Amino acid sequence: MPSLCKRSIFLSNLKNRLLPNAAVAAALAGFFLPVIRADQTPAQALQSRFEAAKSSLAAGDLVSAENHYIDAITLGLRQVAQLSISAGQTDRAAADLEHALSLKPDDSETQIALADAWFRKGEVSKAKKILQAVVAKQPNHARARGLLGRIYVFEGDSDAAIEELRESADLEEDFETDYFLGIAYLKSRKLDEASAWFQQLQTKMGESAALHVLFGRAYLITKFSQQAIPEFGKALQLDPKYPRAHGFLGYAYLEYYQEEGYPRARDEFEKEVKLYPNEYRVQELLGIANVNLRDFPAAEAALLRAVRLNPKEASLYLYLGETYAATNRFKAAVEVLEKYVKLARNPEGDKLREASRAYYLLGQNLRRLGREQEARTALVRSQQIREAKFKYDVKHIFDERKTPQDQGESRVSDRVADLLGTGSAEEQQGTQKMIQQGLST
Repeated sequence: MPSLCKRSIFLSNLKNRLLPNAAVAAALAGFFLPVIRADQTPAQALQSRFEAAKSSLAAGDLVSAENHYIDAITLGLRQVAQLSISAGQTDRAAADLEHALSLKPDDSETQIALADAWFRKGEVSKAKKILQAVVAKQPNHARARGLLGRIYVFEGDSDAAIEELRESADLEEDFETDYFLGIAYLKSRKLDEASAWFQQLQTKMGESAALHVLFGRAYLITKFSQQAIPEFGKALQLDPKYPRAHGFLGYAYLEYYQEEGYPRARDEFEKEVKLYPNEYRVQELLGIANVNLRDFPAAEAALLRAVRLNPKEASLYLYLGETYAATNRFKAAVEVLEKYVKLARNPEGDKLREASRAYYLLGQNLRRLGREQEARTALVRSQQIREAKFKYDVKHIFDERKTPQDQGESRVSDRVADLLGTGSAEEQQGTQKMIQQGLST
């Protein structure tokens, strides 16, 4: 009986946290559709289990009451975990789900939820092991197979990804699974299959700006920029003010047309910031485009707006430093480049290239001011970081398989490529981040 009392108190606390809040029910609705009745909200599902436990307890059926309480607590912990994931607290979510599994070790829905949390945390092997075990026991579990398919896409195993995602899509209608199947086709360079699949989705879902932006993103992040351009164009035909569509189209122009794409890209970035002036990433891209077009007054204006929106973004000060140096304002260039150095203290990965350039520009501008010793120090640091970048590239040369169209191709601007790899979840995330976090982030 003490264990039942503790569970009753614990569940009451969960119920008080979850049931009164309509917004919570909406946030959880998509995540728990597979495990509750179609006519129940997540809050109602938790309430029904709680009531069943109370009824059994009142009838003196302690075994049934304990089972109902375990079911209720497990569901409540899954719901709390999903709220934690929505808030970016994956460690807390994983802890709650592990607690739930300690109460009900064979609960497949909790196992899948834990695999999802592990995947988001980057513990891919743990997530895959859980999902493979679930699929071995329940080969018709659509959500388990869909998530396992996403992991295979993440790992670069396109054939396995397509198999799992197709099975999931056949078992249960789910747009996210359908969308990632399209990405899996693109990652395996099966452009015709991907395009046909997206056409099926469009027929099923109907025309919308949101859908075409998603298709455009899929093409863009898998380096099919030529196919991305018309998708963003269709989105803008349907809704000229659709958020980020102009920004994505501008970047697609840069990817496809390379240096010749800057004028068209700038036009799209200008349209985006006119509609959404607080999008600092697009302000930054606009500044970069203007630097490359040698329109330094416009570049400075855009970059300063971006700095006001996000003063802790290091890369902004690099581009400002380039702008000031190009207009012979060497002291101002040194000041902003020193801000970059202060903010980007320990650059890693692809950021090494940016850091090396920043130190090089700093050294050059210090030299122009007659500060020779400081200039030499900065230039030595630039060389050290350049060497570190070379070693990084050698170590990671096989991280992503290159296709013939990638071989030897010089991207329009390394700085822009870096931007789109490290920005906000919606605007700059690449394939791997999107696959880990799903479409809801």
